Amino acid sequence: GAEADGKESWSWRTDVSKATSCLSHCFEGLSELFVALPLPKLLVVGAVDRMDATLEAAHMQGRFRLDVVPHPGHYIHEDRPEEV
Repeated sequence: GAEADGKESWSWRTDVSKATSCLSHCFEGLSELFVALPLPKLLVVGAVDRMDATLEAAHMQGRFRLDVVPHPGHYIHEDRPEEV
């Protein structure tokens, strides 16, 4: 709907947090698949605190290049394209 200042505002129509259990399986095994790719790899992240043991071990073994672009959001490539 429109706000008092004339700008459009958006609101969720559903409680997105309730979908978490449906989405968790989408990411299972993703690190293993990434590491197993038989080609040069670059992983760009906003922070390293969410890297799992698979990614940490593979990075220490030099199996991919890691670039950290400090960013609090989800879309580094859209929000900071000049750094990516």
